[in-house]
Amino acid sequence: MVKDLLAIQDSTQKFRLYSSVAQLVNRGYFEKVRSLGLLDEILRILNSDDILEKMNFFPLLETISQNQEGLQWLASSGIWKKLTTSLDSDDFLFSSVVTYFGSLATFGDIGINFIVDNGVLETLREVLAENSDAAKEPVIGALGRIGSVPKGLREMVRAKIIKPLFDQIGRENLRNTTLHSVGNLLSKFPIPITLKDTEYLDAIQTRFREGDLLDVTWPFLQTPFVDTRYGAYHVLNGLATHPAGVSRLMRYPGLPEWIFNRATEETKEGLMPWNQL
Repeated sequence: MVKDLLAIQDSTQKFRLYSSVAQLVNRGYFEKVRSLGLLDEILRILNSDDILEKMNFFPLLETISQNQEGLQWLASSGIWKKLTTSLDSDDFLFSSVVTYFGSLATFGDIGINFIVDNGVLETLREVLAENSDAAKEPVIGALGRIGSVPKGLREMVRAKIIKPLFDQIGRENLRNTTLHSVGNLLSKFPIPITLKDTEYLDAIQTRFREGDLLDVTWPFLQTPFVDTRYGAYHVLNGLATHPAGVSRLMRYPGLPEWIFNRATEETKEGLMPWNQL
């Protein structure tokens, strides 16, 4: 039966099969699926000449990565190292690879260790510094996820990538993505924090203790564009997870009155993040 399944030629049916295989791994059937050779078939997609097949490969990879046995198998397969060759903004797989690495960082120590040890952060920093907005957008989203992991955040500070990330808020085309990325980074930041971690404590907390981040975010809370407001809410919700952040929010001129005013947010899309705040 397995041979018959692997012999399927129709691309739609084939990817339905692969999707089912990935879901089986995610539900705890890793060893059974691996023993049938089905996982090896999925990895072979990356050698395909079909661009669409390669694009559809990454959701499968992410699903498999959510299972710890699947994650360890991927780590030993060499596939991650192969993906780093597509960390070139001119590569058509660049966006998919960057997005996957962002998710990989949140799946466990194996993932974040690979990202740190293989120069991924340094490459992403270079993209932020030099490339087009189209190339920067997936990088910004990935950095928010990488920074939501304690080791990822420390390494982002070491790689001097925090400030370049925050600075993207000033770029109109990248603003919404950056606000959400910063919100992810702040809201997942581990509390309490040890005093020894002063380097990344300063990198994050001094920015809102001094008002930098609030000064930048405040105008976007009042914009008529709900997508931008949603991103700004995300930043404030992230700040509100920190004692120093709450203190700064309550002292910022006009902000407490704005937060507690029932007329502040009238749109359906904006009410949920406002209520969370």
